[in-house]
This record gives sequence, structure tokens and C-alpha cells, in this order.
Amino acid sequence: MSNYCPNCGNKIDTTDEFCSKCGYSLVDKKRTFNTLHIILIALVILIAIVGGILAYSSFSETKTVDIGIATFECSKDLNFTLAETDDEMGYKNYADQTGTYTIEFFDISKMGLGGIYGASIANNIIKSSPSITVDGIEIYNTTSIMMDTYGEYAYTTIIENTERNMEIQVTTPDLEETAIITKNLQLK
Repeated sequence: MSNYCPNCGNKIDTTDEFCSKCGYSLVDKKRTFNTLHIILIALVILIAIVGGILAYSSFSETKTVDIGIATFECSKDLNFTLAETDDEMGYKNYADQTGTYTIEFFDISKMGLGGIYGASIANNIIKSSPSITVDGIEIYNTTSIMMDTYGEYAYTTIIENTERNMEIQVTTPDLEETAIITKNLQLK
């Protein structure tokens, strides 16, 4: 069966791929995807995903901190270091550069009866302060008992880990920061 070239009108056969007179392509002009197209599309998607992850992490307001004994999330601008330690009493205090953000660890198994009694009294004083629940965490407004150290405000949580025989106190001048640190704190 014969047809005619749509470009020049030359008589062509239906099996011809090109017009013998003008060279016009007679193959269906539909775009076909080949392996190269698929690889390019996949590469563009991968670049977009990686870019999104990098953008998210650079705009994230928190960071993960590893202080050896535990890890936790906190604001990017906080840097915690070991501020005070008493290995015999099982006490470690990590604080930020200003000393107003603290995480205190008490290893109950190393404390004598006097230390345990003192910690119990301190906890009762903290727990007598007004409290608020943020993200399921009870946070005590300890401003009145810690005003000299923490300035305007102080918020404290008490974490009791009976499995590790540890007690942890998180105190910061920022209610939300206290909740973030407490919620994400993981003992190693």
C-alpha cells in the first residue's frame, strides 16, 4: 500500500522510516522514554530529596548532644560540658557556657545514706514547687528556690531511672528547652 510524504508529497511505502526524496522522518513522533530518560529523572528526584534533607537540617533549631553518659536534644546554640563531678558520690553536672542550663546525674548506688537522704529532701523541695505538664513531662517552676543561680526563671524536671539506679535533674531558664532536653534524654 502506498502513502505520500506529509512534507513533500512524494510517494512512499508504509514501511519506510524516511522519505527517499526529502529525508523527512516518517516514524511516529510520540516521545518514547528510554533508559537514559529514566536515569535522568531518577537523578533529579534524588538531588531534590538530598537537597530537602540538607535544607531541613540546616533550618532545624535543635541538635543532638552526646555528653558521654547520655544523649539529648537541645537548642543549637547550647554547648554542654562537664562542670562538676564527684565520682565517689556518683554525681556529674553538665552545664552550658553560662551555667544556667544544667543536667545533673546522681548514681544512687554510689551515694551513702546521707547523700540519698539529702537528695530526697532536695526532690521534695523541687516537687513542692508549682508544676506544669508539657508534652507529658511534669516540669516544676523552681524559680523561687533557684533565683540566685538561674536568674529570672528556672524550670526543673526529675527523671528517675530505677533500672540504672540513676536520678537526673534537668534545669533551664526556658520551659520549652527543659521539655525538649527531658523528652529526648537517653542514658547510654
